This record gives sequence, C-alpha cells and structure tokens, in this order.
Amino acid sequence: MISYKKGEITAFLSIVFVLLVSFIFAMLESAVIQTSKNEYRLLADLAIYSVFGEYQKDLFDDYRIFALEGTYEKGSFAEEEIIHRMRYFGAMGMEHEITDMQLLTDNYGKAFREQVHSHMMTAVGGDIMSTLTGMSSDWSQQLIVGEAAEQAQGEIFSDLVDALDENETSLPDADNPLGFMDRFLKAPLLTIATSKEFTISNQRINLEEQVSKRTLRQGRGSLPGQDNLDDIQNKAIFKAYILRNFSYATAKKDYESGDMEDLSPQEMGGDVSEDEKQNPETRKRNLSYEVEYILEGKNSDEQNLQAVATKILLIRVGMNYGYLLKDSPKRAAVKAASAAISAVGGVTAPALLIAIEHAILITWAFAESVMDIRALLDGNKVAFVKSSNTWKLSLQSLIKWAEKGDVGAIAGESDEEAGKGKDDPGGLSYREYLFGFLMAQNINQQTMRSIDRVEQNLIFEKGKNFFRADNCISKIRLQNIATIRGDITYDFPLYFGYN
Repeated sequence: MISYKKGEITAFLSIVFVLLVSFIFAMLESAVIQTSKNEYRLLADLAIYSVFGEYQKDLFDDYRIFALEGTYEKGSFAEEEIIHRMRYFGAMGMEHEITDMQLLTDNYGKAFREQVHSHMMTAVGGDIMSTLTGMSSDWSQQLIVGEAAEQAQGEIFSDLVDALDENETSLPDADNPLGFMDRFLKAPLLTIATSKEFTISNQRINLEEQVSKRTLRQGRGSLPGQDNLDDIQNKAIFKAYILRNFSYATAKKDYESGDMEDLSPQEMGGDVSEDEKQNPETRKRNLSYEVEYILEGKNSDEQNLQAVATKILLIRVGMNYGYLLKDSPKRAAVKAASAAISAVGGVTAPALLIAIEHAILITWAFAESVMDIRALLDGNKVAFVKSSNTWKLSLQSLIKWAEKGDVGAIAGESDEEAGKGKDDPGGLSYREYLFGFLMAQNINQQTMRSIDRVEQNLIFEKGKNFFRADNCISKIRLQNIATIRGDITYDFPLYFGYN
C-alpha cells in the first residue's frame, strides 16, 4: 500500500511538472516573439525617422518647410530609394511596402499650407493674425465698388459724347480738365502712374514650367491632416506668410523705412544676409514682384504689377469719386468749371451741363487715383477714405495736367501737377493693399502659385536644378512584414508625417 501511494503522487507531480515546464516555455516563446516584434518596430521607427531626417535643407532654411526630396538630388523619383534608405538605416530582415504617400503639391498644396500654419503660429502668434484678419473684411466689396465706378465713367463719357453730337457742339481744349481722361486712356497705366524714381522690372518666366500649370506627380492613399485651414484666421496666416517670404514692388522701400512690422519679406530665410534683406533685388530670383505674381499669375513682372495697379486704381477711383460727391466745396468748384467750359462751348442744355459736371468729377477721381498709385509705389501711405486734408490734386492742377501733351513728360515731373504722391501716415501702404487682395483671392490658386515661387527660387537662387515640388514627400505610411522565426511573421503599419 505504501509503495502504491508513492507511485500515485509521483505521476501527478510529473504531469504538473510537464505542464509547468510547457507553460514556462510557452511564456518564454511568447516573450521572445514579443521582444522580436518590439525590436523590429523600434528598428523601423528609427529607420523612418532617419530617412525623413534627410529633409531638403534649403527648403527648410528659406521657407521653414520640411519635405523629403524623393529623387535624392538625382532628378529621378523612385520609391525604391526610400526602401533602400530604410534598410541602410537598420530596418533589416523586413519587407516594406509604401501604401500611402502625400507629396507637397497634393490636394492644392495642403501639406504645404499645414506646415506654413504651424510655423507662422510659432513665429508670429495668434493675436497679430486676428489683427490682420480684420484688415481684409471688405476688400472684395471695394473691388466691386471700383468696377462700378469704372463702368460709370464709361457711361458718363459715352452719354456726354452722344449729347455733344446731338447738340452739334464741342468743348474747348483750354481750361478743360476732361483732357486728362484722353491721355489716361491712351497710355499704359504704369507709364503715368510711376514716378521717374521707380524702375519697372523686366524679368519674365515660362508659365508652362510652373507647378501650378504643369502636370504633377500625385501621391496616393489617405493620411491625417488639419481640417481647419479654410477658416478666415488661418487664411490670414497663410497670406501673412506670403508677404514675409516673397518679394514685391516696394519691399526694399518698406525695409528702409522700418515699416515692415511683422510682415517683412525674406525675414524668415535662415541664410539670408543683411545685405540681401536691404536689397531684395540682389537675390537671384527670376521674378522681382513675386507677391504680384501670386495674385495675378502672369509671366512677367510688368504684367503682374500692371494688373495689381489696375485693381488699386479701381478701389481708389471708387473711394475718391464717392468723396467728391460729398465734398461741397469741390462740387462747387466743379460746377463753376463746367459752367465756364459750357459757356465757351456754347452749351446751354441743362442735361448737358449735368453730364459735363459728372464727367469732370469722375476725371478728377481718376487723376487723384493715379497720384495715389504713384504714392504707394514710392513707398508712401495713402488715406483709404479721403478728407480735405488728405486730398492731393487741386482742380487747377488737374487742368494743367490735362493740357500737357506728352505723357512721358508728365511721368517725369515731380510736382503736384505731375501726380507726385504725398505720404499720409494714417493711411494704407502698398503692402497692405497686397494683403487685402490676397485675402480676397482663392486659397488653392494662391497656394499653388506660392509653391511655384518656392520651386523657382530654389532652382535659381540655390542652383538646385533637380528640385521639383511634386517630388517632395511630406507624409508616408508603410506596411512592414518581419520574419521572426520559421513561418512566424509580424505585419505592422508605420506612419510618418512632418506635422
């Protein structure tokens, strides 16, 4: 009996021991597998961070944008190069497949805008952005008002011509301010709206080579991103970034006057010298008026500046014409001038007298607006809503200006009669007009044209002839398969995004 009982206990303990050992080995096996998984994931994480640590340095230094240049400066994009770099940085014993990829130009440059937003909130702060947002509230409406004033000008002069023909009469040339409009309509705006000190850039680009015009490489898949980029404050952030980083017609004058405040162009470029800040034109960019290009998208500095100046003219005409209609002394002067012109021309019809009066008013508004543009392009400020103190051009000066036959001579003069603008410290600068136009522009178009300039500047300024924005990777997701032992594999995703 005793030996039988001992045998029964030994068998039970043996079974328990076998189960215990099996459990221990199973736990060890699980621990080994889990440790291997962690090691593979750690190796993959370290590798992907190392790969994307090779971001394009000049792109970051000049524009604070992180992106992996996918050709590795060879000019030929190949996803396999990223896999090769993963293995080079230690992600061995694994297979990698890129399942999702976001390029800098995808979805109208959304990744570009995301990074701009992150950078600007750090560099400038939300309070200033709120202030800038408030500046832009009525720019679209002002353009509409200006276009209406331009249309009114056409109708007023058309009606006047018809009425003169109907009455078989004509107006005298002497002491007639309406001659200004003849000269204005026959000459390019920049010819009469720039002073002799202002030199118009002659730089040009090939539009077909630009990011916004050519067929682009596309990423794939769906990757996380910011969803609030289209609200008014975040749009203002992006437009402030444009003014900080791209040149425009009065950038040098704004810098010299100390009037840059928080929106100084080229200020953010890490390797921009002090001399280049003071003399933006010394930088080897293929456009001098980059903000104007972003607004207008034309192939030359002159055409882009002409288009922006025309927009300013429309706003100023609308504002100035509205002011003249309310200014009793100036209305009285116009009424007297129209009466004098009518008397010399033998005009007696009341309707024709009214037509002449309004024609003089709109002509005076246009001439004042030309002076405003000159003042702005000379780096001065112009009162947005005029008063008797900020109105520049007298009616007598307008008459003298209208009598000058040589538009070139008018542009070369420096006195009030030639439209030399004065500075109104409480007014708006050219830069602030640019900001207003940026706020009124489509954000997608604006983003792509901004990327145009980034790409072109890296090519022309930095000699990066290989650089193409649609080869730049901002986010990526990979599927990774690691063989742990035998037929045991570990399949795991890996995501990296600069944001």
